Amino acid sequence: MKRSIKHSLSFAAAVALGAFAFGLFWSAQVHARTVGGGPYCDANNNVTMCYNGGTVSNVDPTTQSQYLNSGKPNTYCGACNTSPP
Repeated sequence: MKRSIKHSLSFAAAVALGAFAFGLFWSAQVHARTVGGGPYCDANNNVTMCYNGGTVSNVDPTTQSQYLNSGKPNTYCGACNTSPP
């Protein structure tokens, strides 16, 4: 009977450790998506952006937030306007 209790406690500890590890991984992913608090062009996908007057392709969500929060002029979602104003 003692062996059964020991196995149950070991199983419970393994489940708890797995849940804790998953929680750490999930919170790291959420934190990576919210560094800088947004804003994003698209929080779930890579996009094309105009950054400081130059078009940048395949920008991941964390970098989107960094670019948009940079305060650089001519930084916005989408390709830069190439035609003269």
